[in-house]
Amino acid sequence: MRRGMRRGTGVLALVGMTMVTALAVTRVPEAVSEVEFFRVQEVRLQGERFLTLEQVEELMALEPEASIWDDPEPVSRRVRRHALVQEVEIRRRPPATLVVQVTERSPVALLSTPALVPVDREGRQLPVDLTRHRLDLPLLEPRAVAPADPGAGGAELTPAQIRTLAGEADRVARTDPGFLSLVSQFAADPWGGVLVRLDEPRVTLHYRPEASTHRLREGLRALADAADRRPGQAVTLVDLRYDDQVVVRFGTSNGS
Repeated sequence: MRRGMRRGTGVLALVGMTMVTALAVTRVPEAVSEVEFFRVQEVRLQGERFLTLEQVEELMALEPEASIWDDPEPVSRRVRRHALVQEVEIRRRPPATLVVQVTERSPVALLSTPALVPVDREGRQLPVDLTRHRLDLPLLEPRAVAPADPGAGGAELTPAQIRTLAGEADRVARTDPGFLSLVSQFAADPWGGVLVRLDEPRVTLHYRPEASTHRLREGLRALADAADRRPGQAVTLVDLRYDDQVVVRFGTSNGS
């Protein structure tokens, strides 16, 4: 009986010590946050491409008495409100430094509004200063890239069209960056199709969204074959919307 009592007493003591330790651990940050030694003296920014440390510090809006042991979630939420910020993590580096690790949204195209504005793959406009950052990206035009084509778009892109074209620019960049390097403009037709303008040679490809890399390359091969067959005429449009066929439209070499 006494042995059982001693064993029970030991278990209770162990549970008690565990509870005290857990309470102490949870109370430590709360206690040390009042210590001046741990007041935030420095903020370091990591993972940035377009954001500046000054912008992030303004977003953080730390009070003068802020400690590195304060709850970082409210500060993270404030930083996350910025349009460029996709995700943020704040780490403590004692005694007085906070490290802000950001994941920025990536621009995939430039939207003509008419001023050029970078957009991400969801069509979200990003506040990137183009005077400081040169972005070699295709344009999403609010007008048709092939005005003579009956399937060309209207005078202004809708939000849905912007999302479609931005998503298409991102998809092509990931699956066939070589093809994207030939593209200068993306536009949309009224029926959900995509028109892309190539600069060299100057021609428009018309296709359905999510067309495979193989299908886009078929268009380039058809373009090269057409140029060989009719050297005196320029190809103005390569239509890839129809299964198992490629339709090529010719114009004269002077563009009429």
